[in-house]
Amino acid sequence: MTNKANTASKDVYAIVTDKIVAALENGTVPWHKPWKTGSENTHMNFQSKKAYRGVNIWLLDITAATRGFSLPFWMTFNQIKAMGGMVNKGEKATMVVYWNLIDKNEIDSDGKKVTKKIPLLRYYNVFNVAQATFPQEVTDKFVTYYNSLTVDAKENSEIAECKRVADTYIAREKITLAHRGDKACYSPLADAITMPKMNSFESSEEYYSTLFHEMAHSTGAKKRLNREECGGHFFGSEEYSKEELVAEFGAAFLSGLTGINVKPVTDNSAAYIASWLKVLKDDKRIAVNASQRAQKAVDFIIDGKPGEEDNNKGN
Repeated sequence: MTNKANTASKDVYAIVTDKIVAALENGTVPWHKPWKTGSENTHMNFQSKKAYRGVNIWLLDITAATRGFSLPFWMTFNQIKAMGGMVNKGEKATMVVYWNLIDKNEIDSDGKKVTKKIPLLRYYNVFNVAQATFPQEVTDKFVTYYNSLTVDAKENSEIAECKRVADTYIAREKITLAHRGDKACYSPLADAITMPKMNSFESSEEYYSTLFHEMAHSTGAKKRLNREECGGHFFGSEEYSKEELVAEFGAAFLSGLTGINVKPVTDNSAAYIASWLKVLKDDKRIAVNASQRAQKAVDFIIDGKPGEEDNNKGN
């Protein structure tokens, strides 16, 4: 960035940080998810119409995010064949798991024969419908069914400056961006961002704020800023919590820089940050330290160069 642009950015960083810290001091409303979820975003077996659950959501998400699949429908090889389809050459299946209850006969403490249900972990392989070729009438069924599941979609539209910043960064860093599913996340393993569709958000501003959050996460990858808190830590841990603070401050800064630093977005960012500070014993100093790391992340997003050296790593 030029000196003038860099100064302007630092001014925005300071203003946004002050607003968020003030909100934390005054108490914040509970955080709410800024997008609506519905069955149209759920991984499901198309034949049975049953949604996948538990770890299967993550297993399917990794494949879907990496490949950019637009429909959340999956089937086994035989199910695809039964619908007149054929798996495309070279496609690899994704494993899903389930628990199968089996009967096991035992002798209880009274010497009586009893039968217990023992869970046994099983797995099978599925393909996304995009990995196969079907007759046109079957492909039409997928689209028609998907559209029938859509709920309360809003007519959100792109915000030019937000789109420019996001598109430039994602293209420069060769990050995969997929719009599907009912959660927003960044996968370090796949170097991929998954987002719900724009029209499922309460506003265009909320969509871009959420996308900015995941972009901030992606700067922590080893091949970028290599933040030790990014990736490999369990949900709710201190490291995970600190990384969430960095990502949300980053989102707030990018929102300010692109002109969408509106009150609902800022208030929700403050609420999100407050929720993670609870894990970190409400230490406001940690929030300020996270904002400094977030400045470095945002500078990298904007021009590919980290900002001033972070002297608070791990604090």
